[in-house]
Order: sequence, then C-alpha cells, then structure tokens
Amino acid sequence: MTTHPTPRAPVAPAQSPAVTAIHPDPLHGLPDPDAVYDQADELTILMDKRIDTALAAAIAVVGAVAVWIATGFRIGNFPDPLTSRGLPYILGGCMIVGGLVLALRRVRTWNDLPGNFVVSEGMEDEPGHPASARTAFVNVAIAFGWALLLRPVGFLIVTPLACAAMIAMLGERGVVKLVIFPLGFTLLLWITFSQILSLNLPLGPLNPLARSLGLML
Repeated sequence: MTTHPTPRAPVAPAQSPAVTAIHPDPLHGLPDPDAVYDQADELTILMDKRIDTALAAAIAVVGAVAVWIATGFRIGNFPDPLTSRGLPYILGGCMIVGGLVLALRRVRTWNDLPGNFVVSEGMEDEPGHPASARTAFVNVAIAFGWALLLRPVGFLIVTPLACAAMIAMLGERGVVKLVIFPLGFTLLLWITFSQILSLNLPLGPLNPLARSLGLML
C-alpha cells in the first residue's frame, strides 16, 4: 500500500517590520528612493530649505541688531556686573551664534537632497499633546500678568504662581511639578540675580522683611 505525504500549506516567509519607501518626486526631488523608514514616522517633504535658511539668518541679524542697539545704552553709576547692556549682549550673542550655526548647517547640506524641499523635522503635534492656540495665548497672558504684578506683588510671590500656572496649562499635575519645582526655580533665580549678581529685584510686601534680614539695601 502506497502512502502519499499529506500536503502542507506553503509557509510564508518571515515578515520584516512594516516599512515604507520614499518615492521620488519629479518636481522637487526626494531622498534616496531605496531608503526605508518606519511607518510610525510620518515623513513629509514640506520644509523649504530656502525659508529655513532665511529664518536662521534673520535670527542672527536680529541678534546683531540687539547687540548694536545695546552699545548705546547708558551704564549707570551703581555697581552692576552685568550693567544695562549685559542682557542684550548675552541674548543677542546667543541669537547670532544659533542663527549662524543653523544657517551654515543648512548651506553645508544643501546639495545632499536635490530640489528646494527636504524631509520635515519633527512632528506638528506631540503624540498625546495636540497643539492648542488657547494654551499658547493663555501662557502669553500669564507672562504679561507676571510683568504687571512683579513690582506690586514681588518677585518671590508672583514668579512661582506664574510658573505653576504655565505648567498647569500644559496639562501637568502633581505636587512636585506644580509646587516644588516653581518654588525651587524661583528661589534659584532670586539667589542668582539678587544675591550673587546684586540685581535689585522687587519683593513687594516682603521688602521690609528682606531689609531687616540684610538681604537687600
């Protein structure tokens, strides 16, 4: 009696993780068509190299203008390690360096990808944290409120409240994030600028206490 082997269903080859290839764009040109990327990374070819470079250069120009304007600021007679020119110099210098680095990096890699468009960097929204115009405008309002209340209420009172409000607007909760961090951050800023750099920060109703303790003139 002859037996025949039981037919077996063909075994499909092991599947590699889902990937998708980038196809060339005849108008703008794209990265290597053979390159593959994880489908979880939604790649878009929307960032214009020209605009990206122009914005980086504009940041450097704004920083240079800030430094140039600050050279005309009058330096007071009181001892001040930073003087009125210090902050514009620091911020302007950072803007110049950062803008030039970004612009030069884009120029250096300009020919790595044909055309004027490149793969967009990052994502429009962070997963689980969609962009919100309301959150942005409320945080701006909090910043303006901090500036308006700084003198009458005092730095040590209004700063942790504003910091906690901004953190809460970002959806964060918990004692560490809403209480401990704002208080510690405020205290660190006050020690750095008031005690080490000798900058007179308004303390509002805490002024008499600070003077009695010798913490301010």
